[in-house]
Amino acid sequence: MIDLHSHILPGIDDGPETLDKSIELAKEYEDAGFKQIVATPHWISGTAWMASANHVLQKVSAFNQELKRGHSAIHVYAGQEIAIDNNIAALLDQKQVLSLAGGPYVLIESPFQRFPFRWQEIFFAILSGGYRILLAHPERCDQIINDPSMIDAVLDVGAYLQVNADSFLGRYGKPVEKTAFRLAAQGYIHCLATDSHDPVYRSPRNFKKALALAERYIGPENTDIIVRQNPARVLNGRPLVMCESANRDKQRKKRWKF
Repeated sequence: MIDLHSHILPGIDDGPETLDKSIELAKEYEDAGFKQIVATPHWISGTAWMASANHVLQKVSAFNQELKRGHSAIHVYAGQEIAIDNNIAALLDQKQVLSLAGGPYVLIESPFQRFPFRWQEIFFAILSGGYRILLAHPERCDQIINDPSMIDAVLDVGAYLQVNADSFLGRYGKPVEKTAFRLAAQGYIHCLATDSHDPVYRSPRNFKKALALAERYIGPENTDIIVRQNPARVLNGRPLVMCESANRDKQRKKRWKF
């Protein structure tokens, strides 16, 4: 399996503080059945979490060397989880922030309260630069929780959706859990990820349990799409597919195609 959203790098954001903890987290990934991980440290303008692209690349290279020395089967790619900001398109063009594994997909962090004013223009600028948006954990956004029609606005812009596995387990609260299941029922989840931060509390060890819940709810074919097929398409720079059994009209099908 492939995880597209992970805070596995040591000492760079709110993930593991030490290399030992990062190695421990990598072991949890291996035990859960993952082989490939994209490290996505936070990039939030005006905060301490604004690591340069070069710094992240250096961290990933050094960490892969440590994993190889420990005979780990895990391979880590570089990326960032980028908070919505007016300058994202320009920063991507200048290679100051990272897409996922150097491909066309950019992991954009959903706000926890409300999307900023004129957020659509920010998204359009990113897409116009040849990138594709993978929106991280939209089920945790209050605006989407309280106004389900907001997700249609996000999809109409052309974004894909990445939901956290722990959301299905109620680990972020009941409203988030209900929203995750609602998105699953609508066929709106493109990728399921861990958003792991540590080897204990926010760890991939919970992924199999969430996966079993999702599979009972949306079926094995759809589950395979969101945990294997689409994450592989992200790494290969290919368009994502929708869950096969979700009911939708022809117009909604058409708008997902790039």
